Amino acid sequence: MRKKISAILFYFFFLISCLLIPLIYLYVTLNINAAKNTSLSVSSVSAAQKQDTTTPSDTSGAPSDNTDRQDIPDTEVPMTEMTTVDADYFDDALMIGDSRTVGLKEYGTLGNATFYCDSGLSIYDLENKKIMVDGIGKVSISDLLASHTYHKIYLMLGINELGYDVTQTFEKYASFVNFLQTMQPDAIIYVEANLHVTAQRSDSDKTFNNANINAFNQKISTLADHRTIYYLDINELFDDANGNLGTQYSNDNAHPLGKYYAVWCDWLMEHAVVRDGKS
Repeated sequence: MRKKISAILFYFFFLISCLLIPLIYLYVTLNINAAKNTSLSVSSVSAAQKQDTTTPSDTSGAPSDNTDRQDIPDTEVPMTEMTTVDADYFDDALMIGDSRTVGLKEYGTLGNATFYCDSGLSIYDLENKKIMVDGIGKVSISDLLASHTYHKIYLMLGINELGYDVTQTFEKYASFVNFLQTMQPDAIIYVEANLHVTAQRSDSDKTFNNANINAFNQKISTLADHRTIYYLDINELFDDANGNLGTQYSNDNAHPLGKYYAVWCDWLMEHAVVRDGKS
């Protein structure tokens, strides 16, 4: 009889244990997960607060990859319309660019403008490259901007960069524009569209074609605020009806003939900004 009672009690406690152990395990697991979730939420809020209250600052004067731009109040620098100027408007202008800007230097009529240009120049090597500048010598763009004052800066780059990712190139380009503003805060900056190529070149080249050129031009056009930065598109002067460089203007399908750079300069004189009546 005692053996039966002992056996019954054994099975009773065994069943109770089988029920209680899973319940205890479940209770402990739920409490641990709740503690973990609470810790994660606090960490996330803390990180968000750090992001919201941290203001990036860069006083080095070097180009930055931060392309965020703050809107300039209307009362600070009013929007200015284009007007026509004389060649002496460019006496305190800096022209930065690749082979097309080299053409402006050699065949153009922009008075005493300073030219910082090279046929193979791109936004990717601009920071570290040194270029020969008339009357100054071989100099980097940083040293040139630090030692001279310019009230107008013309920038035409992008054609040599078409093999790169367009977003990456734009970010680098926008960073350089910010750098120009830091180094020359009183300058009007003209962001120039890249010239199209002829239909023959565009249709036969997977990289240097007008679809890619237009994609990049569209991106840099967004930098214009019509107060301190202006977008100029010279393509309206040289394009045919289909938006390609007209064959009559070029013999290499990419660059204007020498005689047309003077026409280009005339167009620039008709699309200039004058602040407070001062050129």
